[in-house]
Amino acid sequence: MTEGLFWTRERSRLPLYFTKMCAVIPSALVFCLALLVVPVSAQDGPELTRALIDQRIAALRKEGVADSDEPLKSYRAAESWLGSAQLHKSDAARYIGELTEAPRREARIQARLDAAEPVQEVDEDLDSLTVQELEAELLLNQTAKRDARETRDILDRQLGAAHQTIDRAPARRTS
Repeated sequence: MTEGLFWTRERSRLPLYFTKMCAVIPSALVFCLALLVVPVSAQDGPELTRALIDQRIAALRKEGVADSDEPLKSYRAAESWLGSAQLHKSDAARYIGELTEAPRREARIQARLDAAEPVQEVDEDLDSLTVQELEAELLLNQTAKRDARETRDILDRQLGAAHQTIDRAPARRTS
């Protein structure tokens, strides 16, 4: 007889337990979602600058903190990261500048090429030249050809470096 009463008492508590849980679980989920939506701020004070880091390092040194202590190491790491961030900002600005300047530079080069007079071959009568004059002409032409090749190689290397810089820039922005 006591077993039946115990079971009845437990059965009457069961709906109350489920009712409480049905109210607690959604409340907990809403609270967790609210925490995810609220923006988190790492620093509420002034913007982090090299001067501020140097000031805090000086204050730590006045307190007698050794170079091997964690706070000083942390400030040194923050100073290094700040320097890296500034370098990345300047690289990004230079990349954007190159993107906007490249078409203009290309147009100027094309305009110079279009304005240049075409090379006209001089019809010289080679029969009238002496051997010494022919050798001098040959030497001048070989020198001009070598200089043109060297200039072309330099320009090819510069163009290749510019293409590599442009190809690497989006990778730097994403990393």
